[in-house]
Amino acid sequence: MTGVSIIIPTINRGAILNETLAAVHAAIEGLDGEVIVVNDSKSSKAEVSHRRMRVLDSPGSGAASARNFGAKVARHGLLLFIDDDILISPRHIRRTLELHSQNPGACFNFNWKYSDELIRRLDETQMGRFIRAAGQTEYRGWVPDLPWQSRGIFEAPLLAAFYFSIERKTFLGLGGFDESFKRQGGEDDEFSLRLRRQGVRLFIDPEESVTHNESDRMELRTKLARLKTGAFNKRQGFEMGRPECRLSFPLHRRAAYALFSALKPLLITVAEGLPNARFFDPLYSRLVHVLIGTVIFEGYFRSELD
Repeated sequence: MTGVSIIIPTINRGAILNETLAAVHAAIEGLDGEVIVVNDSKSSKAEVSHRRMRVLDSPGSGAASARNFGAKVARHGLLLFIDDDILISPRHIRRTLELHSQNPGACFNFNWKYSDELIRRLDETQMGRFIRAAGQTEYRGWVPDLPWQSRGIFEAPLLAAFYFSIERKTFLGLGGFDESFKRQGGEDDEFSLRLRRQGVRLFIDPEESVTHNESDRMELRTKLARLKTGAFNKRQGFEMGRPECRLSFPLHRRAAYALFSALKPLLITVAEGLPNARFFDPLYSRLVHVLIGTVIFEGYFRSELD
């Protein structure tokens, strides 16, 4: 397999998307590849100035629908889905092609990491220091229950769509991502489970790391909103018959989070109003942990998102 179709769903990312496209353009130079940008925004246009790239407006809504649309019009037998804030290099493409040549029919993830520059910037804010302390400056830190290996590819129960490669015939044969997920998050877990039921092997190559360029999503409110959406999608998955998506909240914890939900605007105001000094980081961390639990509770138990 020598050619690859790179599919990038995007919504209102502006300069971040431009950085991604510049990196992708350099990554496929000299290779048989195409780039399909699927714009999921109904209010703004995505523009590209690089050859071998085309922008299509998604006919549906949500990342799942956008990825599926890109896959249907792709011309190569290998699909590579990347998020609109992922920076890649020629080495990543070569390694992806090599892995699929050596492991026909399998699917792959790489690790992601923040750039050294972004990590340095994290130290300048309380939210940034919270992210560093939580080990969430790379994909590995977001999947603490995964039996991670440092060397050699290893099999994983789930893959994430930030850098996800799969043969087109396998993807289309399973119907792609479930488009009932209208918001990003959860659709890749559900698709991973369907792949495994069909005997498709899922691998992570931990020795390859792409750069996660989410410098525009480092604020407390942004993080909370994304966690709330993730919990909402968990509930949706459970209602679709996926017991592994069930979140358990004991009665006393439900009561506590219901109270915190009423106090959430005040808690956010207090957290954002703390002086940006390391002395206050322990208090900030406690507040953020309470807020994280609160928005997960809200996302899972409320009928609709805000």
